[in-house]
Amino acid sequence: MVPFNSAIVGLGGRRVFILAKLDAEDLATLYVVDTQLEAQFPSLVPALPGDLVQLTLGGFTFVAALADNFCIDAIGLDDEVEFELTLEAGCFIRGRGGEGGDGGNGEDGPSDPDDGEPGLIGGTAIRLGCPTNILGIGTIERGYGGGGGGAGNDTGGEGDGGSGGGGGAPLGIGGREGRRDSGTPGDPGETATVLLGGAGGTRHRNGGDGGSEGIPAEAGSGKTSPPPVGGAPGADGDAIDSQGFTVIQGPSIIVEGPII
Repeated sequence: MVPFNSAIVGLGGRRVFILAKLDAEDLATLYVVDTQLEAQFPSLVPALPGDLVQLTLGGFTFVAALADNFCIDAIGLDDEVEFELTLEAGCFIRGRGGEGGDGGNGEDGPSDPDDGEPGLIGGTAIRLGCPTNILGIGTIERGYGGGGGGAGNDTGGEGDGGSGGGGGAPLGIGGREGRRDSGTPGDPGETATVLLGGAGGTRHRNGGDGGSEGIPAEAGSGKTSPPPVGGAPGADGDAIDSQGFTVIQGPSIIVEGPII
């Protein structure tokens, strides 16, 4: 029976650190491996060249807390440590969706209407800091881009705000309506078996929908010629940022998105 967390000495004196298993769904995960090592093994850290660090994730969904962070971040491990990540059946590790762009302000008297804001890039699920083996059965997936915000209205000085673009799935934040009063905010992205980007808000010029698997984020709508123009769509993130280290994945690990 393996303890809740343990450190053992293997063949040749190699130390093996077994981190406490993540065994409950967490849709705002920011798991920093070296920080957890310090917390769980305060008298034995840091992990040294030749050590093995093991982490198991249960059959749940883990989504990065923020699009500019990582769900699992092992960047702080020594280059010559080995990291072993095991996913149990039903496990999903996901980067967070990019935020949708805000809608532009509508025309207000002599002022020009604003362009829609661009959607933001989706996040990356895992960042590595040493050679890594990924074992078990599960899925590692990038975060998808946020939709662009719709342009502000320019047809009569009514102050009608363009709508905010929807956030990319999963759980991207929807954009805000134009700061006047008439647009509607974009919806957040969803996390489900079939990921869906959030829908863009609606008004005179709609925000673009957030991206999802196989469907790129949309630009916000605007005029045929500027001004004002809709916001550009956000790009998708990556599945794994390897930092140049070797990644060996088991045959039952599905990776949706680039390994860079």
